Amino acid sequence: MIQRKRLIPTQVVRKGPYGALQFGFEMGLGTRTFAPSALPLLGVVCCAVFGGLPQGVLAGVGFGIGRAMMAHGYRQWNESWVEALGRLRWVLVAGFVLIVAVTVLE
Repeated sequence: MIQRKRLIPTQVVRKGPYGALQFGFEMGLGTRTFAPSALPLLGVVCCAVFGGLPQGVLAGVGFGIGRAMMAHGYRQWNESWVEALGRLRWVLVAGFVLIVAVTVLE
């Protein structure tokens, strides 16, 4: 299998709009990460045996876009989480204080 034995660092996804694309490219080509199984290579074998060059290129582009969309979605979710964390922290503190007060007063 074509692979390297290290993960893609999280800084790649945070590079801005092109970080997710770089992540998808590196994951799709296996240049900087490893695959835990050989199952993804089954698609490569199927494209090589049953399809031609256009089908193989289309499958590769689809895989790369899918991986880039996942990384981009994670980046958006993470930014939303950081924004909501300030408000959520106070809700959790208030809930904790309420639970402690009820427990102590009983």
